[in-house]
Amino acid sequence: MPKIDQEIIQKCAISLPPVAEQLAILDLLEAQLSEIDHLEFDLDAKLKSAQALRQSILRDAFEGRLVPQNPNDEPASELLKRIAATRAEREQVAQTAKRAKVARPKPTARKPAASRRSH
Repeated sequence: MPKIDQEIIQKCAISLPPVAEQLAILDLLEAQLSEIDHLEFDLDAKLKSAQALRQSILRDAFEGRLVPQNPNDEPASELLKRIAATRAEREQVAQTAKRAKVARPKPTARKPAASRRSH
C-alpha cells in the first residue's frame, strides 16, 4: 500500500486472545524479565570479581609471587636497568646512523646509457 492512514487502520480487525490467556502471557513475560534482571545483576557482580582477580594476579606477577623464584636469578630491578641501557644504546646507534646519513654527500646524477650514445 502506498499510503496507510488512520481510517485504513481502524478498518483492520485485530484478534486478541482471551483475557485469561493475556494474563498468563503477562505472568510469563514478567517472570522472564525478572530472570533477566537477576542475570544482569549476577553478571555485573561477576565482572567486578573478575576485574579484582585480574588486578590481584597482575600484582602477584609483578611481585614475583606466581611461581617459585630461583635465588640465582637476577632481580627484576637489574633486568629493568639492563633493558633501559639497551634501549638507550639502540637510540644512540640510530642517532649516529642518522647523522652519518645526513652528512653523506648525495651522488651526482648520471645520464642514462641511451642518451650518452650518439645518434
